[in-house]
Amino acid sequence: LRRPTFAVGYAFGAQQVEEVTVDEHDQRLDAIITERGLIVL
Repeated sequence: LRRPTFAVGYAFGAQQVEEVTVDEHDQRLDAIITERGLIVL
């Protein structure tokens, strides 16, 4: 059986912004890991 992929990105906490412009080819992340911890979206 095929399970959905859990997509995780990583970045520095200083790069965090409130909104990001999304293009048609972008893929949504489920979570982001920073030095401050895990952010589940």
